[in-house]
Amino acid sequence: MTAKKQITSVLIFQILISVESQVNPAVCRYPLGMTGRLIPDEDITASSQWSESTAAKYGRLDLEEGDGAWCPEMPVDPEELTEFLQIDLRVLHFITLVGTQGRHAGGHGNEFAQMFKINYSRDGTRWISWRNRHGSQVLDGNVNPYDIVLKDLEPPIIARFLRFIPVTDHSMNVCLRVELYGCVWLGKSLYNTI
Repeated sequence: MTAKKQITSVLIFQILISVESQVNPAVCRYPLGMTGRLIPDEDITASSQWSESTAAKYGRLDLEEGDGAWCPEMPVDPEELTEFLQIDLRVLHFITLVGTQGRHAGGHGNEFAQMFKINYSRDGTRWISWRNRHGSQVLDGNVNPYDIVLKDLEPPIIARFLRFIPVTDHSMNVCLRVELYGCVWLGKSLYNTI
């Protein structure tokens, strides 16, 4: 192999590695498995549940099993945002978009999260509050229990664990169904890059 071919091969290899470790947020928008059940029930947990039929595993977007959604045990209080729905993706993912929905339950439910925050972690120990490019942590959620609301995450998140934290301006019952959109992260895992 000539020196020119060797240099060309090395450059092509470096370009392929670079391309593989980069993710295009406009393309990386695949559902990660809440709706399609690629995420198993045991990887969906919560701070609490109203009943067995509103457990974390029922927090899947667009599905109406159980009583139609995850619902925390107590009403969400604006002064104590301690309730959350947590998803473990098992490996790092590049998350560009989230979808939320309330509890419709065939017309019997009327609970939804009007606002929410997202906390994320790469190891399940160190949690970071997501903020948009303007510094705000709160995302607008649903205005009714049945419509799906999609929210672009700008900046996107690189994480294994995500927590959806319902936010309210007064004490109220909330229920939530969610989906995450993105792709598997193949790049480096450094906290200071986010």
